Amino acid sequence: EFQAKVLDFGLICSPWLHIKGVRYHLESCKSQFPAEAEFIEEISTNLYMDDVCIQADSVADAEHKINLLFEIFQQAHFPLRKWGTANEEVAHSILRLSPLDKTSVTVGDEEAKFLGVQWHQPTDSLGVFTRKAVSELSSGTPSKRKLLKGLAQIYDPLGILTPVTVRAKTLFQSLWKLKIDWDDPLPTEIIESYRNFVTMLRQSTDIRIERALSARFSTARFELHSFCDASLEAYGAAIYLRTVDKGFAQARLVVAKARVAPTKQKWSIHRYELMGALMAARITSNIREYLKLKVAKEYFWIDNMACVSWIHSPPEKWRPFVANRVREITKLTDPSAWRYIRSEENPADILSRGTDIANPQSRYRWLSGPMWLSDPTWKPPPNQIDIEETAEERKATPSQCLHTVRYDENDVIDDLLNPARFSSWFKLIRAQAFCNRLKAFAQSIKSRQRRSHSSSETRSLQLDTAECTQAEKDLVRRIQKRYFREEISQRCEDLPKSSGLAQFHPFIDSDGLMRCRSQSAGDWGGVAATLQKLRERFFILKARKVAYDALRHCPGCKRFNANPATEPTPALPTFRVEITPPFLFTGVDFAGPIYYKKENGRKAKSYILLFTCAVSRAIHLELTMDLSTYEVLRALSP
Repeated sequence: EFQAKVLDFGLICSPWLHIKGVRYHLESCKSQFPAEAEFIEEISTNLYMDDVCIQADSVADAEHKINLLFEIFQQAHFPLRKWGTANEEVAHSILRLSPLDKTSVTVGDEEAKFLGVQWHQPTDSLGVFTRKAVSELSSGTPSKRKLLKGLAQIYDPLGILTPVTVRAKTLFQSLWKLKIDWDDPLPTEIIESYRNFVTMLRQSTDIRIERALSARFSTARFELHSFCDASLEAYGAAIYLRTVDKGFAQARLVVAKARVAPTKQKWSIHRYELMGALMAARITSNIREYLKLKVAKEYFWIDNMACVSWIHSPPEKWRPFVANRVREITKLTDPSAWRYIRSEENPADILSRGTDIANPQSRYRWLSGPMWLSDPTWKPPPNQIDIEETAEERKATPSQCLHTVRYDENDVIDDLLNPARFSSWFKLIRAQAFCNRLKAFAQSIKSRQRRSHSSSETRSLQLDTAECTQAEKDLVRRIQKRYFREEISQRCEDLPKSSGLAQFHPFIDSDGLMRCRSQSAGDWGGVAATLQKLRERFFILKARKVAYDALRHCPGCKRFNANPATEPTPALPTFRVEITPPFLFTGVDFAGPIYYKKENGRKAKSYILLFTCAVSRAIHLELTMDLSTYEVLRALSP
C-alpha cells in the first residue's frame, strides 16, 4: 500500500482538500491557544488558498501575531516564506522572528500584489495594474480582438477604474452592433473613441484608494453612502464609507460596479435608473455582511425622482418589471433611506457616462464623493418625496362591479355554522342548539314577552336532550332544504323520474323533515359499517363516497390503519467488508438430492456441498454420497 504525502497538482479536489486541511488545523489550534481563538478565527476567515491577510493596531501587536502565525503554521509543516508589509519595523520583526533560513519580505514595493490587486506599499493603497493593457492597446492596428485582449489585462474587482473601463465596454458593444469581425480595421468614427480610451487608461495609472478603512479611527462614526446612476449606455453604483471622528470627516470609495445597457431590450431611462438602484442595494447588502465595522447609518442617493417615488410606493401599484425590482430593493434596504440628489453632485454620474477621471475635480468627486461628505457638520436634509407619476409603469386598474346580494336567514346560518369548522357531528349539533337558544332569547326580548327563568336555568350552559334533538332536526331540515329545494317545494308529491329521490318514495313528516320508506343495511366493517350506522336514521345520496372521504381524512382512522414501523437495515458485519483471504469466513450448505444411476441400473441419491466465501462471494462445490458427518469431513480433506 502507498500513501500520498502531497496533493496532486491539477486535480479538481486538490484546492478543496488544501483549504479544508488548513482550516481543520486552525480549528484544532483553538484548544491549544484558547486566548487567541478570535485571532485564529480571523486567520481562517481571511485565508484564500496560500495567501492570508492579517491586520494589527501597533507594532507590538503585529509582532505578537507574527510569532503566533509562525508557530501555528509550523506545527502543520506549512512554512511561511513570503511576507508583505507597508511598515519597515514590522518587516524587520518578521525577519527576526522567522524560524526559517530564508524568508522573503517585501516592503516599500510600488507594484506589490495581493490576490492580483496592485498594492502600493509606500502609501499603503490599492490600485490597478494598467501597464500591460496600455502596451497591448497601443501596439499594432486597433481591432476588436486587440480591444478585448486589452480589457482582459485589467483586473479591477474593486471597480477603482470603472469610469474608464465602462467606456471600453460600451465601445466593445458598439463593435458588435456594427458586426465588425475580430481582425477587421476599426471604422474612422470608432478609432477616435478607441484612442481616447487608451489615453484615459494611461493617465489613470496613479489612481488608488486607501487600503485601511479604519486604521486611524477608534471611536469614529461610520456611514455608508451608496450612489447610483444610469444613462442610455450604462448603469452602475458606487459605495462610499464616511468616517466622522472628533470634528473630522472623511469619505472614501469602497467599491464600484457598472454594466453596459442591454442591446436586446430598449428600456426607458427610468428603468435603467431602477437597475442602477437595484445594483446599489445588492452591493450594499454584501458590504454590510462582510464589513467588520459598526455602520451607524446607510443612505442611498439617486438623481431620478421617478425611481425614488417607486421605492417609496407599494410594489403592487406598478407593472411586473418595476414591481419585482422595487420589491427586492425594499427587502434589502430601508425605503426611507432612499433620497434624491442632483446630477452635478452624484459621483455615480461619472461612472455611467464614462467621464475622464484624469481631471482633478472629477477625480476628487470619484474617489471621495460629494464635497458635503467631508463636512463634519453635515446633516441629512429632510426626505421630501415629490411623487413623480410614470403612467407607462403604473399597473392598469381593473374595472370593478358592485353586486347586491340578498341573504336570507338560512344563508346567514350556513355561514355561521359551516360544517368544515367542526370536527364532529355532535359539536355541530351543540352549536346549532346554542344558536336556537340565542334566537329564542332575542325573539322574546323583541316581542317584550320575556318569560321568567329561574336563576339556575339562566346561568346553566348545559343543553338538555330536547334542545339537542331539536337542533339535530333543524340541521337536517336546513341541509335538505339546501340540496332538495324542488322536492320540498312540491311536498314530495308527483316527483319526476329525473329526481334522485323518486325511487325512494319520500314524504314530509310532521316535523317538516323529508323521510324515505326504504332503508339499506350492511353488516361489515369500514365504509359499509359506517353506512349502516348512518342509515339507521338518515338516508344520504351518494353516501358511500362521502363516507369513504370522511374515513380517509379521519385522524383516528389514520392512526389505526397506519403501517407498522420498520427497522432500518443493519450494517453489514465486519467480516463481510474487511479485506481477508478467500474462504476465511465461509458459509456451508447442502443442495439436493441429485439422483443418479448405479452400475446395476438402480437409482441412488447424492448431494452437493456448497462452500461460500462471505467476503468475495466465491463458491466451491463438493459431491457427497449422503448428509453424514463422514462425508462432510471427507469433503473438507485436501
